[in-house]
Amino acid sequence: SDNNNSLSIDEFAALWVNLFRGLGCAFGVREIPPPRYVAVAARKVFEQLETDDRLPKKHLDDFLSGKLMDPVGVPFSLVMQRFSVDANLIDPDSYVDEGKRFRLSHKEPHGHPLEAYNLQDGDYLTRMEVVIARDVFQFCRSIGDFDLSHSDAEKVIGKPIPVDMWCSRMSR
Repeated sequence: SDNNNSLSIDEFAALWVNLFRGLGCAFGVREIPPPRYVAVAARKVFEQLETDDRLPKKHLDDFLSGKLMDPVGVPFSLVMQRFSVDANLIDPDSYVDEGKRFRLSHKEPHGHPLEAYNLQDGDYLTRMEVVIARDVFQFCRSIGDFDLSHSDAEKVIGKPIPVDMWCSRMSR
């Protein structure tokens, strides 16, 4: 790009092709559309966004961040939000060994990023606890009564419920 903080149609098409390649790597997609097809789609998007044969960087930022609420840009803004670390939140990679941190590669797919932030306190339920709590809740809601003993809850959902979970998180 030149120094006027904008992209030409060719620069935008190259960016779009590389964005698709990066997303393909991030999500382990082995076959993405050929660059010529992606470039055709990029030209259509560019025509919707451009002003005076160039796309200002600010306009591109607004498009990719979702500020324009363009239907084509929304998936990209969601991806950007998913893979960007908010300075106010805990970085999920901060507790992970260097070798296991989320990576992108142009050579091969890598593992998926962490699903949730590593939390230092135990205030959040684990996935298994969420499943158990959901099953108990759905049963209680179906009968219209939340007065259930530990043993009755285990019988109803057909799974063991750890006593510490029942006492500290599910009973009053």
